[in-house]
Order: sequence, then C-alpha cells, then structure tokens
Amino acid sequence: MQQLSSSWMTVLIKRVFPVLWYGFLVFQLFMWPQQARQDLIVLLAMAIGGFVIFRMFNFVDEVWLDGEQLLVKNRGGQWRIPLTDIGDAESVYGGRGTRHIELSLDREWPGLGSKVKYLPSDSNSLDDLKLRIDALRRIAKYR
Repeated sequence: MQQLSSSWMTVLIKRVFPVLWYGFLVFQLFMWPQQARQDLIVLLAMAIGGFVIFRMFNFVDEVWLDGEQLLVKNRGGQWRIPLTDIGDAESVYGGRGTRHIELSLDREWPGLGSKVKYLPSDSNSLDDLKLRIDALRRIAKYR
C-alpha cells in the first residue's frame, strides 16, 4: 500500500490550526473583558470566518493506494473505493501556494459524499493515480 496523503500536513490543518485559531480568539475575549463593542464584533466575525474556512477545506484524514482501490480514512470510518469509480482527479491550488487533490466520485458514498479532498504526500502522486485510473478503465472497457 502506498500513502497518497500527507499525514503531518492534514493533522496541522485539521487539528492544530483550528485549536490555535479559536484559542487565540478565546484568549482575546478573556484577556480584555472590558473590550469595546466593536472589538467583540471583530472577534465574532473572525470566529464565523474561521468556521467557514475550516469547512471549505474539509480534507479526509488519510488516503492510501491499495492495488486497484483507494482506502480512504476519515473520522474513524474507512471506505474502499475502486479506482474505476473515480470520475475526475485534479490538483486544486489554494491560498499561499498550498495544493490539494480533489477526486470526484461517480456516485455518492454514504458518510463520505461525492468528493474526496486530501493533501498530497508528494507532487507525483496525482500523475501516478491518473495513469492507474486510465489503465483500469481501458481494461474494464474490453471486459
């Protein structure tokens, strides 16, 4: 099995950064309890903005390539997705040079949805994955 997702980067974005973000906001709230009303509005806007941003970058925990399947792990669950069920695989660039992989699935998977987003472990993993998917589709077409 080959790991396609970056474990440390996923943990940093999904677990560490939100704790730091909201920890900072709570610290600001209790550090100066006599804040002006507009400061509280800014903190509330930052809390809502953080929630929206963290929901936009809803990455799965792990993605592994296991022969002709992807093993996707997220929030304690795991799914085995045949590579032939992947409709499209693309690299999406976010802010500040960050890049993630977005897989569009041919059907809705219970508990996972129709898209799988993950942070890649290396830059070649998408090209290798696309080659495997194309090869399996060509083989399946002639069966």
